Amino acid sequence: MVSVYVSYAWKDAEQNQLVDRLGTACKARGIDLGRDISHIGYGSSIREFMDRLAAAGHVVVVFSDRYLRSRYCLYELREIWRNGNFRARVSPIILRGTSLEPEDWAVYLEYWERKKKRLGEALNKLDREYTGPLNQVVDDYAEFRRLIADWLATVCDMNALDPDVHLNTDFAALIAGILAGKSGGSRQQAHVSRQKDEEFVARVEMEIREILDALPSFASVLRGQAREQGLLNTSNDLAKSLAAARPEVALSDVLRPATEKALPRGSPQTIRNSDVWENAKTLLAWLSVLAVRPEWVQKREQLDSDGESTFEILVRTECGVEILSSRYRQLRPRFGPVRGFDIVGEERLDLPVVESGWDDEYAVRQIGLDIAAQLFPELKSAANPTAKPSDDEILDNLRETLGERAKHKSHHHYLLITTDDHSPLQRRDFHEMLSREFPLTVIYMRAPGPEPPFLVDKESRLITIIREFLTIPDLLAKKR
Repeated sequence: MVSVYVSYAWKDAEQNQLVDRLGTACKARGIDLGRDISHIGYGSSIREFMDRLAAAGHVVVVFSDRYLRSRYCLYELREIWRNGNFRARVSPIILRGTSLEPEDWAVYLEYWERKKKRLGEALNKLDREYTGPLNQVVDDYAEFRRLIADWLATVCDMNALDPDVHLNTDFAALIAGILAGKSGGSRQQAHVSRQKDEEFVARVEMEIREILDALPSFASVLRGQAREQGLLNTSNDLAKSLAAARPEVALSDVLRPATEKALPRGSPQTIRNSDVWENAKTLLAWLSVLAVRPEWVQKREQLDSDGESTFEILVRTECGVEILSSRYRQLRPRFGPVRGFDIVGEERLDLPVVESGWDDEYAVRQIGLDIAAQLFPELKSAANPTAKPSDDEILDNLRETLGERAKHKSHHHYLLITTDDHSPLQRRDFHEMLSREFPLTVIYMRAPGPEPPFLVDKESRLITIIREFLTIPDLLAKKR
């Protein structure tokens, strides 16, 4: 039987009547309509039902003023949005009397801003140690406020049909879309995504096993730490257990303490030169890549398949760029030294300040020469300046080197552009010119989108774990 869920404000009589009619129409055509009153048993978890609804292949969303002011409804809408393919998975119905003009968007935005402020002020008077669930509600309100305009702009661009049309035709157009496989396509995409993710995770597990096999003594310490945390699965497979654990737990509660126990004592450089440290950093990298949502990779691949040669990162930090683009390219992040708060990837290329417009070819050439200087520092320190290759020879070597490295995925070079950057790479024609000249990845950073890219509660938590992990040699040396 085909299954579809419905998200609506169940306390509203008109919406209940409409959903009753929808349920009857669906049943007559062999479709199971998942709704709260029939699919949540007494004492069962409301949250679990809402999460199942949000992940469904097809969801009917009934919009109304009450819906847009309901915490439970907007939780469902947010999770539907996070699960991706919103237009493909959602059939909207907008009830009579529901105005969704831009002026109304501002009203709802202001509504959730007031809710957040009022609850936040109340909690500030209390000991936050005892207000955990309420702190999450404040965060939810803030996210509703941030995303509601995006949601409404998308819904208003979808032909929802008048409710009377749905009722008078027994929801013929809506049901035809379901039976035509609108949700089936989504399920197929989800299947492909899961299959690709399973292949990637299996590869990561293989990388972890090679690391563990290379240093059995380090593996023994890791196994003991994983056992303490209750992470070892029934087969005692440490690599699989680490890959399946929550990223924060695997990194902070297992890898870090095990690394500190297994490292030799001595100067920071002695510690950094040890095999344990090199293997621990490699484990840190692979486990960090596993913190990226596979759905994010699927979206980026879809963007590339549409003929785009760039992709956007949905996070603000350089740490996020390194991890996300590594997952996309299936390469280990190469975390460099700690510099301030951010973790900088070793293979990020600094973009020089260039002028373009009147002479784009010259600007592209200068970017190439600057990148070559970063990749081949020996050019600057040549003992005999007369033996230095010409600019044309340098650029030709750069093209060949980048092409070979991209072919074998041996390196992870990328240029990072922010949306407020005045780089000529903001211009698509200039970027296309650079891409034709040099095989480079250009990553555009913008504010977070509707889908959190990480499988962690807070990106800052993941960044902190990585940053602090990389300071272990200095910390151990101080304890001597």
